[in-house]
Order: sequence, then structure tokens, then C-alpha cells
Amino acid sequence: MKCEHCGAKIVGDPTFCAACGKPTALLSSELSAISALRYAKKNLDWKRSWKLSLLMFVPIWLFAASFLLLGDFWYYLSLLIFLPLFLSPLSKKSAWFQKPLGFFPFAVLFVGYLFALRTICQGDPILDLVYLIMCNYALSISLPIVAKVGKGEKLLASLLWSIRKIKESRWQQIFLLWIVFALNILALLPLGIGLFFSVPFSYICLERYGHQLKKYYKKAE
Repeated sequence: MKCEHCGAKIVGDPTFCAACGKPTALLSSELSAISALRYAKKNLDWKRSWKLSLLMFVPIWLFAASFLLLGDFWYYLSLLIFLPLFLSPLSKKSAWFQKPLGFFPFAVLFVGYLFALRTICQGDPILDLVYLIMCNYALSISLPIVAKVGKGEKLLASLLWSIRKIKESRWQQIFLLWIVFALNILALLPLGIGLFFSVPFSYICLERYGHQLKKYYKKAE
């Protein structure tokens, strides 16, 4: 394969050309957040996904209430409780009652990171900016970790793999996660009715992007 910008030979499946530094077709197609959103829109069958939406309806409302009404400590505690549940539909390697437990170590790591970072950065406007940047960095490496843990792989190995390999596409992952988050926040407004669309749509997006990440970075593992 050759770079469409400079004509240099491209080896493997990089997201940027080593010669000119411009993005390859991967970031405008398979590894694009937009492509995952389009795939989910095309393949969403909400009639077959209503059970998943119904299962997540109450936990999402409870988590939203904790975010709006409780203090920081209780918000992080509720995130620790609900995050494994929210991620459980992405698991492919365990029974339904074991799926949240499979994501619990990731939730401990993720929430512990956010809580420690908030404790360090609180009270200074400049450090607040640092906090925001580091939160987005955590989001950028979290999607690949979740995808691999959901397949039954070890948390530490998944974390190291994500930090090492997912550099060029990190902004695509941040963009996708924020779009999914914003979509579900908007879905809460009309009494949560929109969740019956946004929840299955979100899971299709995340599953699709996780599949594409594994496909295009498989040679590097």
C-alpha cells in the first residue's frame, strides 16, 4: 500500500505515514469515530435491543442523580458501582451475572485514577486544566482496554498495550466517547425515553470501534 499524499510505501496498518506524517486512510475510514457512528446508525435494530435499554434505564437515572445531587466523594463511589454494570454488555467471555465482576478491576483503576487526580488538582485554575487534559487522556486509552478486557484478556496487559499502541488514534477515541456520552445525556431529557434508542446505539458504536482496533493492531501484538 502507498501513501495517498506522498506516494511512500506503507508497511502494515499505521494510522500516519512515516514519511510525510499525514494520516492514512485508516483514520478516515475504519478507525474513524465517524465510521463507527455511521455503522451503528445503519445496523441499529431497537426492537431487538429494548431489553438492554430497559435493563440500563434505572441505573442510568440513579447515576445521573448521584452526579447532580451528591458531593464529589459520593459521585466517585457511584461511578465505581455503576461503571462495571454499564460496561457488562461489552463482555463476551462470561455468564451474565459474572460480566460486571469482570470489569470491576478496571473500574477500580479508572475511578481511583480520577479521584487521585481530582485530589491533587483541586483548588487551582491551572491544575483544573491539567485535570481536564488528563481525564481525556484516560478516556483515550480506556476504550481499547475495555474492548480487550471484554474479550477476557488481563487488565494490566491491556493497559500496557493501549498506552503503547493507541497513540495516533487517541483523538478519535476521545471524540467517540464524548459523542456517546452527550447522546445519552440528551436522551435523559425527555423523561429518559430517548435511552431506548441511545443505549443500544452506544453499545454498537463501542463494539464496532473495539473490533476495528483489534483488527488493525493485531499484527503489533
